[in-house]
Amino acid sequence: VVIHEISMSEEDPETELSQKLFKMIFKDHPYARPIIGTEKNVHSFSRDTVRTYYASNYVPQNCSIVTVGGISNSRAQVLAKKYLGSFGSKQKRALNPIQKIRLTDIPSNPYVGHSKLTDHRLYIGFPIPGIESDDLFSLDVLAMILGQGSNSRLFQCLKMNNTWCNSVVSYAMTFKDRGMFTIEATPFSKNLKESLLKICSEIERMKNEPLSQDEVTRSKITVERDFIYQNESVQAMARMLGSFKVLLNNPRFDEIYIKKIQSLDARSVREVANRYLDIKKAK
Repeated sequence: VVIHEISMSEEDPETELSQKLFKMIFKDHPYARPIIGTEKNVHSFSRDTVRTYYASNYVPQNCSIVTVGGISNSRAQVLAKKYLGSFGSKQKRALNPIQKIRLTDIPSNPYVGHSKLTDHRLYIGFPIPGIESDDLFSLDVLAMILGQGSNSRLFQCLKMNNTWCNSVVSYAMTFKDRGMFTIEATPFSKNLKESLLKICSEIERMKNEPLSQDEVTRSKITVERDFIYQNESVQAMARMLGSFKVLLNNPRFDEIYIKKIQSLDARSVREVANRYLDIKKAK
């Protein structure tokens, strides 16, 4: 089943391009590897290999239990002990520390082309810090200003005013150790070069021209609103609390996130643009 899914992903140009971008940005870091694995390494697994991995890593000290809804802490603890009390392993091993990389440890050769693409895809990635960085908040607002929604700069210049692209978006992916600021566009074939030049131009304008406080304020409100809306359901809230507990050891990081977003000004957003959106380091 897994090998079949790998084969299907290899037939998808967007998946392949995304994986190539991850490898170019993260190089030898584990983040560069596809989560599902490769056909070669899946074929190499034996039953004993899988059982040993499970017994070594799926242990209580690597596990967090999150409960959300109409249940008290005491009741949750009783249920956890009842159904998971025997959960454990004789082979207790903590997770290996993540390999650190410097922002400059990226290859210079670009990846171009895919024979099965009938139209163009343009992916641009910039290395950024991980989720523990104080720049996280400014990067999210920067992504909103640059390429999220119909009011964003890239949407206005590439789609609304010139119709050079079918779509364009930017976002900041912040993992535990390191992250990537990504711009994705689907330019029409005759406008590929112009679209790339315009994206670079907008990035430089973001870095060199003062941002209006109105633009920053509007984007801050949108980032805060989207963050709250996407965590409205019980399932989403549990996922958020669990993720923040595992990544930051602080399940209520959402409160810090909202306060930090609200406190940003135009200067701090422009500073992270200058710090990380270096065209020479883009892939």
